[in-house]
Amino acid sequence: MMNKSSQPDPNIRQRDHTQSDYLGGAGGSTLTQTVAAALSEEILSGRLEPGSWIRPLELARRFGTSATPVREALRSLAAEGVVTALPQRGYQVSPASHADLEDTYRIRMVLDPLAVELAVPRLTAEDIKASEEALESLISTYDRDDAEAHRFAHRLFHFSIYQSCGSPWLLRLLRLLWDNSERYQRLSLAERGSPTDRAREHRGIFEAARAGNVDEAVALTRAHLALTTSSVNQLLTHSTQGSESARW
Repeated sequence: MMNKSSQPDPNIRQRDHTQSDYLGGAGGSTLTQTVAAALSEEILSGRLEPGSWIRPLELARRFGTSATPVREALRSLAAEGVVTALPQRGYQVSPASHADLEDTYRIRMVLDPLAVELAVPRLTAEDIKASEEALESLISTYDRDDAEAHRFAHRLFHFSIYQSCGSPWLLRLLRLLWDNSERYQRLSLAERGSPTDRAREHRGIFEAARAGNVDEAVALTRAHLALTTSSVNQLLTHSTQGSESARW
């Protein structure tokens, strides 16, 4: 049997990316795809803030391309919910909101635990080793207080378990939901406890998965998601903007 853990998931973003990396072009990628990847990274990393306007001509000059691939990239990102297309006004980085938070995490409360339920019985010793390494990498970002590295390490740890679920469609849906969750995960960090608390949450999920305890791993995953939802809901409620949407 092919070792799943030795085959890294190309859809899990790695921490290696600058604008020049993306626009240098991976083999077979179109210009629109590379622009979309670069723009998505700027949004998910917070360099482009929620609610900010995106001007295609400015981006085209910065990326050194025409406006056409930028507009096509924006249409692609709008379909994913990363940006919002506003008629006659252009594109805006999608804001954080109660409605979007609830919608995103309501679905994740079903799909993330399902991925864990399917994956845990399938984990091999090599999968467990890869997951443990991902966990230690994640915990090291807490020690270094490295928010950018944390974003990638957090995703890598959870998908080190999910990728054994045996369902390509489930993984595709989860990637899309995780992309939209980035803003809420960052918002939750200040409210969900100390770095030690967050490390304990993830270690608990790992230990349950390693022990093959499906019920516990599923329950801990649900609790993990519920804490993010409640933490961000409180922050949005107390936002000084006093509106449905808020910056993060």
